[in-house]
Amino acid sequence: MPHAPAQGARIFYEETGNGTPILFIHEFGGDHRSWDDQMRHFGRSWRCITWAARGYPGSDAPDDEKLYGQDFFNGDAIAVLDAVGIGQAHIVGLSMGGYTALMLAAKFPDRVISCVAAGAGSGALKSTRAQFIEEARVRAAEFDRMGRIDAEAMALSPTRVQLQVKDPIGWQTFVRNLAGHSAHAAAKTLRTVQAGRASLYDMESELKGIKAPVLLLVG
Repeated sequence: MPHAPAQGARIFYEETGNGTPILFIHEFGGDHRSWDDQMRHFGRSWRCITWAARGYPGSDAPDDEKLYGQDFFNGDAIAVLDAVGIGQAHIVGLSMGGYTALMLAAKFPDRVISCVAAGAGSGALKSTRAQFIEEARVRAAEFDRMGRIDAEAMALSPTRVQLQVKDPIGWQTFVRNLAGHSAHAAAKTLRTVQAGRASLYDMESELKGIKAPVLLLVG
């Protein structure tokens, strides 16, 4: 399996196709397999790369919580591009990955052709930010206590149950993949990335400075 060397971890990635590169970045509840359909479709005429964040299946899961966080996530994306010899790519991210897509566009503009950020604003609103952070920490503590992720319960949450309605097979795949994630690594990610990253509203000047075309998907 191919791995990109990054700070404190090896990052698993997959690629297919030829042409202009697209880098897909997964959400908290997903992993590189979340993009299978996109990799299959766009790989017909584009060079597509997807990767597993540190702590996710395929990549290393450091024991030291100091080796997790948004800065590491940003760096891991760049490490993957370096490993496959890509200077610039279209960046496509969902949720946690959408936030990272925006960070790459803001902080690594020479590596980004364009940015698609879907659902990237979780926890950004100042009025509900404290609640978002507390819920992330409570869930992290639960993951550590149980030593496993109750994937089906997560998949039946109000936002995710819609997938079960419209795509039962896709929903079952999501549950099966999520159940295989490391609960302790997921807890570290919740504390350091989800609860530890800055609100997008605190990065207004940086985001306004993005030069690459950006498509925001909100829903």
